[in-house]
Amino acid sequence: MPVSPCMFMYDLTSANIQVDANGKATFLRPGDPGWVNIHDDPNYSYRTVIANHQANLELSKTEISPEQYQRMKVLLAHMDRVFGDHGIA
Repeated sequence: MPVSPCMFMYDLTSANIQVDANGKATFLRPGDPGWVNIHDDPNYSYRTVIANHQANLELSKTEISPEQYQRMKVLLAHMDRVFGDHGIA
């Protein structure tokens, strides 16, 4: 479970995948009918994304090395603290 700025893009990407009746997946792009920018939603929270990754890290800590677990735990805590210090929800 790598942690990177991409973690904030996962929800955006998954919100814009449509699957038709035949199981064909289509990725909607900005400008396509039905495309959604979840980051514009006033209820979207970067800190909730961080909290979800922290919870997932705890669930998967037995599947990664103790060093990787600790690095990720420190990174996520730091990100949460910095976002909070800057008033980012």
